[in-house]
Amino acid sequence: NTEYGGGRFATYFFAEYLNILVVSGIAVTMFLGGWQLPLGIDPPGWVDPFVVFGKLFFFVFLFVWIRATLPRLRYDQLMSLGWKVLLPLATLNALVTAIVVVATN
Repeated sequence: NTEYGGGRFATYFFAEYLNILVVSGIAVTMFLGGWQLPLGIDPPGWVDPFVVFGKLFFFVFLFVWIRATLPRLRYDQLMSLGWKVLLPLATLNALVTAIVVVATN
């Protein structure tokens, strides 16, 4: 992203952080129950936006923290990880899921 200057760099930078915000919002909605509090706590309606934004802030903080602390992989290391580790794990996951689905029906 350093080869861009001015407006293009600003657009790229803004889009990168907007992506983090959108993915965090989807994760909060899909996996953390959106505006609902854990343990069946039922607060008044005006608390709901604060709950969503608190969860959203947590995910954004988590993404930025992980991205800042992990080293960047070179292209060859990334390809090696993808082909030698992640693809076999995904295949094994699909196989185990198929076996469980067939076994439970």
